[in-house]
Order: sequence, then C-alpha cells, then structure tokens
Amino acid sequence: MRQRGLFIAGTCVVALAASSAVAPAAPAAAPGRWVAMGDSYQAGVGAGDYLSASGDCSRSPWAYAPLLARDGVLGGNLSFVACSGATIADVRNGKSGEASQLATLGDDVSHVTLGVSGNDMGFADTVQACIKVSAIRTCEASQDPGLQAAFAKLDEGTAQNANLLQAVFKQIRERSPQAKIFVPTYPKFFPDEGGADGTSTVPLPVKRCQMIRITDQLWMNQWVQRLDNYLVTSATVAGAVPVDIYHSTDGHEICPPKGQERFLNGIVPRSINDSFHPTRAGYANTACIIKEAFLRPAAAPRVAGDEGVTRQAADVTVPPGQKVQVPVTLRGGGLGAGFGATWAAGDVTVRVLAPDGATAPRARHRRNSTKRAVYDSVYVPGAAAGGWKVELTGGDRPVKVRVTTTELARPKSPPVAKATVTRTGPRTVVLDASGSSGSAGGEVKRYLWEFADGTLATGAKVAHTYTEPGTYVASLAVTGGDGQLGFDAAAPVVIGE
Repeated sequence: MRQRGLFIAGTCVVALAASSAVAPAAPAAAPGRWVAMGDSYQAGVGAGDYLSASGDCSRSPWAYAPLLARDGVLGGNLSFVACSGATIADVRNGKSGEASQLATLGDDVSHVTLGVSGNDMGFADTVQACIKVSAIRTCEASQDPGLQAAFAKLDEGTAQNANLLQAVFKQIRERSPQAKIFVPTYPKFFPDEGGADGTSTVPLPVKRCQMIRITDQLWMNQWVQRLDNYLVTSATVAGAVPVDIYHSTDGHEICPPKGQERFLNGIVPRSINDSFHPTRAGYANTACIIKEAFLRPAAAPRVAGDEGVTRQAADVTVPPGQKVQVPVTLRGGGLGAGFGATWAAGDVTVRVLAPDGATAPRARHRRNSTKRAVYDSVYVPGAAAGGWKVELTGGDRPVKVRVTTTELARPKSPPVAKATVTRTGPRTVVLDASGSSGSAGGEVKRYLWEFADGTLATGAKVAHTYTEPGTYVASLAVTGGDGQLGFDAAAPVVIGE
C-alpha cells in the first residue's frame, strides 16, 4: 500500500491510499462482513484507476468503501459489488455480466451500504440534455415532465406494500437479518445560489457553470433533494440509517466558491462517464461521513418541503404462545407509516392491524436462534388516521420486543412560478411573475430572473434591455417560505440588429 495523503473533514481523518489488494465482489466468510452495494456513486466512478476485474461496473479503489476498508473502520472484510449504471432492478438481478448484488449477502454480514435510484430517474441523461439545451432554452422546461414520470414510477407501491427501494430493503433483511443498513444520499451538484466557471460563451459570455444556466442549476439541485428525500424516507421506515452526503458538500460543489476544492467533476471530455461524479476528494469526504455514521448514527436529514417524520417506540415482553397488542395512534394524511419490531433469540409472529381490524399486510413468522437482534418491518402506504395495533405472538419462550412506528408526513407542494414577457421597445422587455404562488399556495419569498445574456435580477416585476441581437429565453425561479423552488420560462424574445 502506498500512502497518498490524508483527507480531513471535521473530526474525521481517512487515509487516501491506493492498493491493488482491494478485491472486487469477493464475499468473505468471516463475521462482521460489510457489503457495499448500489450504483456508480458507490462504485467510485469519477475517481479513476478502475479495477480491471470489475469490467463495465467500473469499481475504483478510491471509492468510499475500499477507502474505509483500508482505514480499518469495521475491522472486518469488504464485499465491494456496487456497479456503474445500476438501477434498483439491477441490484436485484445483476448487471454487466455480474450476479445479483443481493447474492453476496448472508448471515455473517454486519453492515450494508446501499445507494441507488439515480439511474432509475435517468439523471445522467438529464444532465447531458441540460448541457445541450441550456444555451437556447431552459432545461427545466424540456426535462421536468420526464423526471416527474420517472419519480412517480420509482415511488409507486409494489405487491409487498412498499415502494421499489423498500422492497429491496426487505430482501436485504431476509438475507442478512443482523445487518445494519446505511443509505448515503446523493451529493449537491451546484452552490445554493448557482455557480459560474467562465467557460460558457454561447451566445455570449454568461454566468453559467458547465454551460448550465443558474436557474437550471437550482432546478437540478431541487431534484437531487427530492430524490434524497425519497432515499431518507424509504430508509427510515425500513429501520435503515440515512447518511446525509448532500449537505456535506456545501462549498465544494461543481463551480465552488473561489479557493475551495471541488468534490464533484464537471464535464470530463476524455472520460464522459466520470462527468458529474465525485472526485477522489469527494469520495474521501463521503468516506468520512459514512465512517461517522458507522460509529455514531445520526438523525435523518430533512430537505426543503419535507415535514419530517414522527417516531414512536414501546418495549414489551411477549409470553410463550400468547398475543400482545401494542396500540399506536397515527395522525394520517401522510405518505405512509412503517411498523417495526426488534427482538433477540426466540420466535415471533408480527401482524399490523388497521383501525377497522383488517390485517395489513399478511402475518409474518420469524425464527431467530441467535442472540443478536432481528428486525422485521411492515410498511403501509397512506396509512389512515386512528388507532392501529401491532400484534405480536410468542413462540416457545418469553421474548422482549421493541416496537417502533415511523409515520411520514406528506411534503408540501412546491411553489408555482409563472413568467410572462411584454415587449416595450425594440430591445426592452418587462418580465412579470406576479401570477406565481409560494409553497402550498403561500407567499413567494424571492423572485430570481435570468435573462440569458449574463445578467440577473430579483423582483416580481422587472424591466430589461438587451444590448446584443439574438434570441433570448428569460427564466424564473421563485422561492417559497419553506425553501422549495418553482421554475418557469418566458416566451422567447428575438432582438434584431
């Protein structure tokens, strides 16, 4: 192993060292094994030096998992099976000639990291499309409908009363019942106010980052937040630990403030797949955050528009062959509720009873001959308000069970931006956003206009004079009181000679 330096984030220090000893997809038999699963952001795409044995999965020794394995944070063995381009279905079924990532799980696994769903949304295609269209029209206008449809499919229920990601968590629990599951979110792409890199010159020098206009940068950030919120809520109801990578990249995004190190690549012409993925420093930062989560799991991060979660817990003893019902009162009106049960040695049947007495879903019987805790969960989308019950039936011995309930509120609807343009002179226009509304119909906190000629303005109604001929599409971003954003674009304006 050759030492390459140290990366320090807060109190975390991770050695940046490359080693050919990191064996990809090599399951170990020793207890305490860690399985690193997911997509390109888990595989290390963007960091280079890809392991030849990983083929098109492009696993890098600079990814956070092998960095932490060399750091010795767990003291166990690593099964590194994350794969570039993997979707949720690929985690289950395999990709690029490799077997299912779930196949590496087993009773000996103590930790699982899983980051996936960006490819289900088609994020890579969206970024490339934004680069192509942003010079002449807004990316939001052309790409938002497709992302909305992809997200709806991602979050739809399955036959197991779970969304697509929660169904994978259930499979992980079945194969590795002792494992703690950690779910890193995706990083923030652009600074909160947008960034610029001086490379955008079409149709003239403008304030853009990687040729993407400011309002489109903010739009992409909001979609990353929405996807991260999906990861956070899905993980929370399954008893997994969300790990906030998004906010850890503050000040180190693509086009960061002057003098700050970048944690994400911009466009990489010679290796296009590395574009918009973490740098080596970015993966080292992720390693630090994951390491802290392993040692001290933190509360789930909250994003704009998320009303958060409500948690309840109760400890009960279930006598042999008897039933114990734990009452739970839900507020209702939210995304759903997750009911969990944790116990050590013994057999327990878990049922969740709705206020009308119906079972949702079927009863479960879990045999546990070990002395390590087993976790089982049931997720009910759109759980109604009222008195629910978690019914526990004991086996052949008394069992102490902790029952947890996690209720997810429904996020507020984002602001609605409406931009109109009126020509008042040969080169002068008036742009009006007075028809906009804030989050859930409330007030708008801020109006940001981008005129597509390198200038910006704020205000509900603004006038602007173009100095050069061309076709311009002004874009609008409005901010609601809760920090959510809404976007719109005015009709094109043609300025003659």
